[in-house]
Formats: sequence, C-alpha cells, structure tokens
Amino acid sequence: MTADERVATCFIEDQLVDLTDAIREAVQNGTDSPGTSRVLDSVSPAGSLILDDGTGVG
Repeated sequence: MTADERVATCFIEDQLVDLTDAIREAVQNGTDSPGTSRVLDSVSPAGSLILDDGTGVG
C-alpha cells in the first residue's frame, strides 16, 4: 500500500467513525427528549433521517 493509499484509507476510516458517532448521538438525543415514546432512524447512502416524537430539549 502506498503512502497516498494509507492516507486515503485513514481519512475514510476516520469519516466512518465520525458518521457512526453522529448517528448514535442523534438517536440518543431523540431518546432523551422529554415525552419521547419512539425514535425512528433511516440511514442510506443518500442520507440519514432521525425522527422522534418528543417535545424538544428538557
């Protein structure tokens, strides 16, 4: 593996970790919202959508 390939691989892996953490955090925020009874998430290559039925920040 060349130095350029290693840099690209590290960059992609770092982005995947950040995306996973961002989705996890958004779902947790929805779960923690007052009055939430459910959190729906949809993740695809086109985008991510996280919805909850809570009343906002407590």
